Formats: sequence, C-alpha cells, structure tokens
Amino acid sequence: MDSTASILDKWPFYKTPSGFRLIDMDFDALYATGHGLLSKWENKRVHILQFLTSENNFKGVLDYTQKHEVDENSRNAIIFRAIHDYLAPTNRSPRKDQNALEEH
Repeated sequence: MDSTASILDKWPFYKTPSGFRLIDMDFDALYATGHGLLSKWENKRVHILQFLTSENNFKGVLDYTQKHEVDENSRNAIIFRAIHDYLAPTNRSPRKDQNALEEH
C-alpha cells in the first residue's frame, strides 16, 4: 500500500483547496453505500456499543456514560473517541484515556 506522501506526490491535485472533493468522489465511487452510518446511526450505535463494551479497554468509559447523566452529543463523542482509540495505527496499541473519565 502506498504511503500518504507517495499518493500526494502522484496526485498533486489532492493538495489543492478543493482536493477534498476528489477524495469524496473517490470514496463515493468505491463505497456507494458508505454514507449509511450517519443515516442509520441510532440503530448502528447499539451494535457499536455492544462491540466496544466487549473490549475491556473501553468498558469503563462506556459504563460511565450509562451510570451518569450524559447528554446525547457527549455520549456520541465518547463513542467516536473509543472507535478512534480502537482503530489505532498498527504500530501502536489501543490505550485507555484516563482523561475521558474526568467530569468537566
């Protein structure tokens, strides 16, 4: 697989201010049904939570959202952060963010 730098060298138009549109068009061509997550979020969130709570690294953070009064936007942000941590680059392992448990 090519690195990001080599892709940008091959396709310099991706670096232009409207380059993100080219990436969006590529994504739409490759994954025509890829936008379903946002339109079906309420249903998919349940499955994502079930998966993440099965992982010991995220169980504490997600349990916190169940035990405390957390608004929907905050709960979604916590879920996306947990997904981000789970999908860490292969040269790093996922880690628990202790700061996520602090009350603000």
